[in-house]
Amino acid sequence: MCVPILARCKMRSARITPVELLTIVAVFGILAALLLPAVGSRPPLTDEDLALELANWQPGPEHSAVPSESLRVRDADLAGAWTDRVGWTKMAIQSLDDGRYRVAFLSHARCGLSGSVQLERIAEYDEGVILLDRPVRELRGETYERLFSVRLNDSICLLPSIRVTDIQADTSEIPYRGVLAQAADPQAQAAAR
Repeated sequence: MCVPILARCKMRSARITPVELLTIVAVFGILAALLLPAVGSRPPLTDEDLALELANWQPGPEHSAVPSESLRVRDADLAGAWTDRVGWTKMAIQSLDDGRYRVAFLSHARCGLSGSVQLERIAEYDEGVILLDRPVRELRGETYERLFSVRLNDSICLLPSIRVTDIQADTSEIPYRGVLAQAADPQAQAAAR
């Protein structure tokens, strides 16, 4: 069966048809858009860029929700690298000598969209509640200053207050976006410590 196919291939001219050429160009274009950084991407937004927006931010009623007791973890080890499922939002958390934590926050876009937010915060952790000294804003616009340590799918995750209502009390599923799980990459973990 292979021989007739090879024979036909040899008989066919070595020219590429217009349809084949368009297909090849489209495949390379899609790969380039997904893998290369956005053309003309600007430097990350920092506290200086977001000062007015974050200084005037007040948590709304959606930030007052608290995860159910069955999901709460009150004594998690926060030190390490954390990321959401799609890799848009990341936090590197380091323990400080005074019991607080240094948090390096990064939120960025993918698939040809440009931009990122890069912020540094100090956090306190008490009874499963992480309170940042100032709010953070994800690139998609969600702003929060409080996260909860919760157990989802047998993993400890960080749940921003804005996402608490996305979690059902009887679920252990990790939502597609917005929940940070500890990164499995040992190099990322070592860099965060």
